[in-house]
Amino acid sequence: MNAFCTYCSSSKSRETGTIPAIQRYQSSRIDTVHAAAQELGVEFYILSGKFGLILAQREIPYYDHLLTADGVPALAEQVKQQLLDYGLDSIVYFTQSLSSNAKLLPYSAVLRTACVEASVRYLPVELDEKAEKEEKVEEVGATGWKSVTKDAVSAKKTLIVDRPGGEREFQKLLSHQPGDGMLYFQRGAAYEVIGENGLAASDYQRAMVLFPMQKYKDLAEAGLGRVSTQAPDDFWKSALMDVALQATGNEEKFSALLRRLSLDDHLPLNMVEQLIIELRMLLGVDKEDESRSLSSLIQEASKEKLLPREAVEMAHLIRKQRNVVAHPNPAESQKTIPARTILCLFAAALLWPELPE
Repeated sequence: MNAFCTYCSSSKSRETGTIPAIQRYQSSRIDTVHAAAQELGVEFYILSGKFGLILAQREIPYYDHLLTADGVPALAEQVKQQLLDYGLDSIVYFTQSLSSNAKLLPYSAVLRTACVEASVRYLPVELDEKAEKEEKVEEVGATGWKSVTKDAVSAKKTLIVDRPGGEREFQKLLSHQPGDGMLYFQRGAAYEVIGENGLAASDYQRAMVLFPMQKYKDLAEAGLGRVSTQAPDDFWKSALMDVALQATGNEEKFSALLRRLSLDDHLPLNMVEQLIIELRMLLGVDKEDESRSLSSLIQEASKEKLLPREAVEMAHLIRKQRNVVAHPNPAESQKTIPARTILCLFAAALLWPELPE
């Protein structure tokens, strides 16, 4: 189960007795994250320095307590047990910039530590309140950027909890506004939350180029810096997968294929298996009939004019590279395998949009 979370606030209702936490804490940040969670149908929790991780409707009394570094170990242990009791798989933690407010560091440390020890995925998201305030006072431009931003933020929220649905929303928005940096920025932010750093980096880079105002370019650059800290090999593998996906125009079927594959030595073999399935469907071959080789399936699709010439060439290219990887010649250097794997990836990107839905 997934959940949204943010920390408590110093501003509280002084009503006597106990009242729901969502009423006790007086914070537009808490209200905003709570509303987003309700809209997306996910659980919402508040991280309290006194009570730990609590549901919005839990009734609590008034209190005045600021969590400090000394209190982190004990509260982290309490929150760990709460995470296990709640049965959470991942938690998206919304916080103001930690670099601008040191008082927030103990709260972040508690949740991060508890998630690690409870094997719960921890996904921090920094809120940029300054940018949000500036946006509220600027005039709406001729392109209606406020409307685009609103739609982009909505699609971001969807992608975090429903990746295929969110990607469809962004693709629809990009088809109407392909040059709007905010769409790429918000999609990059969503990918960052779910751990797709390669895809996030690609979108942040596009946003940096497309944003006309320096303050937004700086935000995109900061995002790029965050996601570029992963291992170089993983970063470039993700980036290559993203380039291949972009070559298809973010075609949904190819996107689903990439989510099932890894960019490693097994990709050519796995890609051929998927290609055989697709060609058998294209030709209407009985799924029990395993007598036809990939080469014969490609030739038949070409003869029946079911695939354009370039698609046929790409199919043969994948087949040939797969054969080299699967049956390496003693004289064939292993150092060519990564290049052949990438070659298969991009050949598939050019081929897959030509296959039937």
